[in-house]
Amino acid sequence: MALAEDRRIDSITEQALADLVTEYPEHVPARAAKYEEARYASIPQAVSDRRRDGKPALEQSEVVALVDWKLSHGTFRPKLKQLVQSNSPDLVRTTTISAFAKYDGKAESAKSCLTELCLLKGIGPATASLLLSVAFADSAPFFSDELFRWTFWEQGKGKGWDRPIKYTPKEYLQLFEKVQQLRQQHDWSAVNMEKAAYVLGRQTLQKNALESKDGVEEPKNSARDDGKSKKRPILEPNDRVSQPAKRTKKAVPKDQSATDEAAKSSVPSAGIRSSARIRGNTS
Repeated sequence: MALAEDRRIDSITEQALADLVTEYPEHVPARAAKYEEARYASIPQAVSDRRRDGKPALEQSEVVALVDWKLSHGTFRPKLKQLVQSNSPDLVRTTTISAFAKYDGKAESAKSCLTELCLLKGIGPATASLLLSVAFADSAPFFSDELFRWTFWEQGKGKGWDRPIKYTPKEYLQLFEKVQQLRQQHDWSAVNMEKAAYVLGRQTLQKNALESKDGVEEPKNSARDDGKSKKRPILEPNDRVSQPAKRTKKAVPKDQSATDEAAKSSVPSAGIRSSARIRGNTS
């Protein structure tokens, strides 16, 4: 669906963006509501308090809560949460301390932070950006589907809100640099741009639902309220869980089947009984 010119990120007014941010709570999925306070208030405040002590960091329980928030806004993947929980509290604390210490608000430092945070199990570039956003809400954007698509908006089929995303560090750095440009032009915070983008995406879904009267049709890879997906979701590079190889039944040539039947018919019945007795002795 087309996005009005005055709603695009390069032309939206400060008041219009502020109005979208105000609407954000109305569009939060019901299953995500219990995580909102942790995502936007208590966990950022805890990191800020630790910054005053000289070592901003995240605790394991906080990272798990943030992953819960992320999954509640998108496709639910229980194995991802299990992977994150497998990181020890000490590892999470030391890794986030080291990563956050590298950040100086510039793209190169954001890249270094992502690289280090992705060393944690279950943490890919998008989830790593969420951890970074919690610690530096003004400048570090969360790599959300809606924010990426809004920031690099293109009209047309397979674009717009359906634009495919690869969730690579390269894409995140493109998003990061664009957000910094907008911050310099308008003094907007990254977290407010994230919320505005989310509202625009949800408004599109609601409009589609009213027009089709067949229910909400989700954009590809976007947030799903019921946690179900007909297609396998695109996973972040570090979120992938290996699957066992499928066993395939070896094909038997038609002429081989005929040969086997002929061989069976040519064996005397006494021989068959004798063979059965032998097999019975070895079981």
